[in-house]
Amino acid sequence: MTTDDTSQSNALLFVESNQARTHGGVDHFHLANPIVARRGNRVLCQLAEAEFPVSFYTFDSNNNQLTIDVAGSNNSGSWTAPITVSIPSKNYNVVQLIAQLNALVTSSYFTFTASYDTQTLKMTFTLTSSLPGTSFAKFEVGDSTCLAQLGFAKGQSGTAGVLEATNAINIHRTSNIYVRTNMKVDNLDSLGEQKGVIAKIQVDKDVGDIVHYRNIENVKFQLTDTFLDHLKIVLLGDDGNRIDFNGLEYHLTFAFFFRKEREDPNAATLKSKVDELEELNDMAEEEAEDEEPRYTDSLVPWPVGS
Repeated sequence: MTTDDTSQSNALLFVESNQARTHGGVDHFHLANPIVARRGNRVLCQLAEAEFPVSFYTFDSNNNQLTIDVAGSNNSGSWTAPITVSIPSKNYNVVQLIAQLNALVTSSYFTFTASYDTQTLKMTFTLTSSLPGTSFAKFEVGDSTCLAQLGFAKGQSGTAGVLEATNAINIHRTSNIYVRTNMKVDNLDSLGEQKGVIAKIQVDKDVGDIVHYRNIENVKFQLTDTFLDHLKIVLLGDDGNRIDFNGLEYHLTFAFFFRKEREDPNAATLKSKVDELEELNDMAEEEAEDEEPRYTDSLVPWPVGS
């Protein structure tokens, strides 16, 4: 797709997050000088460059709640012990996470122990009790927001006080940052829906570092609109939640290009054929009006009087 067939100049939009007005988790940027395509032009856009600090946490308010439902009995009778804890918003390695869970989950009926298997990459929860005659009738993971990170599934249950995760642990938080805007593009997600995502950027740096992105493939997208004075941006992780950079700034550079709007050649051909047929019909009607009526004798093969 060429962009050198119009006299309208290209434009760069440099976005600094500290200049945004944030409402409802969306960053708003109001442009004093709008991006406008002249009449007969279309707008192409690309995310040319970006810088993101890897300052977001493994666990935050979106994914830090764990609920465990336990029921059992001992010599004193039956009991239930539903437990809900919030993992503090921080970055964790496996050792730190195990220690944090063991400190958080406590009960007067049992001792909770979280452990990790380096060969399977899975976590295991174990319950033990020193109360006489203790047995566990229920040990189940409830509706929690941290299940994808810990590897458990909602409603997963254990037996004899042991519960092993279904999936491997994931403490990377997200492998990608999705840049979603209010610019109308035809990009689709895995469900075939248009969500306004203009780029997916890999998080290939460690915590505390900075991701530098450059659109080396020079991918551009034609926008549906030809006027932009209000840009909305939200940066999402793999889980679809907004990423919190904990007060640090991100930077984006959008490049806008303009090209002449082209007509569909098939549509033009069809129109020309319709026009041609209408013209032929008009000519035939005019000729029919100019001709005098002529008669033929059914006994001879040529017109009478010829």
